[in-house]
Amino acid sequence: GDPRYNNSWDAIVTCFFLDTAPNVIEYISAFHRLLRPGGIWINLGPLTYHWQSSQSKIAASILEDSRFGESLELSLSEILHVSRSLGFQMVKGPHRQECRYACDESTMKPTIYNASYFVMTKT
Repeated sequence: GDPRYNNSWDAIVTCFFLDTAPNVIEYISAFHRLLRPGGIWINLGPLTYHWQSSQSKIAASILEDSRFGESLELSLSEILHVSRSLGFQMVKGPHRQECRYACDESTMKPTIYNASYFVMTKT
């Protein structure tokens, strides 16, 4: 990333975002690099990673994007451990939050996630 943005953001909000990473540690490192000291990171979302799948799908996808074969998918406790190791401190949470996702209230089959919510600050 552009170094002009390092240590310059007051807050980063990740909503249904962490599980889009082929390597979530790279995302967390970028958040830490971009936030100013004392800046906050607010997260809400599930960990239903999009990069890991069946072996046949991975084999087909590697031709399109090599990150399918290199996916690193951490649990919430591992994400929190990495975050603390990089210099984040927990302010609120973590706790689970039931979230409806892209669903019509009248549907008989809504999509509901048991998402994680937390707030951390850069030390």
